[in-house]
Amino acid sequence: MSLKEAVSKFVNDGDTVYLGGFLQGEPHAAIHEIIRQGKKELTISKAAGIDHIDMLIGAGCVRRLITSYLWNPIPKSAHAFRRAVEKEIPQPIEVEEYSLLALSLAYWAGAMGCLLLLPRPC
Repeated sequence: MSLKEAVSKFVNDGDTVYLGGFLQGEPHAAIHEIIRQGKKELTISKAAGIDHIDMLIGAGCVRRLITSYLWNPIPKSAHAFRRAVEKEIPQPIEVEEYSLLALSLAYWAGAMGCLLLLPRPC
């Protein structure tokens, strides 16, 4: 199936979407397709976010972000992320931030079928 069909079929408004990759192997094409299709209210889970997560936020696709950090690899802060957190533009987002180890262990536990409840950050 094409990427357009896959995003249409498997990514729905309000879904939680895990995005893999770490600088190399990032799912740029899938992210651009999510933006093109105007998906909304997504929870994005990404251990280490860079500019493509910032693009999703700027496009108004993200309601909640679960991550260890989000930055622009130049290195500069992620502009859309800062606007969303500080000024609620284009919309407010919820942010859950964990260490890389905590998120890696949570993903691993999920892959093993274990239930792992992380405490909500203060």
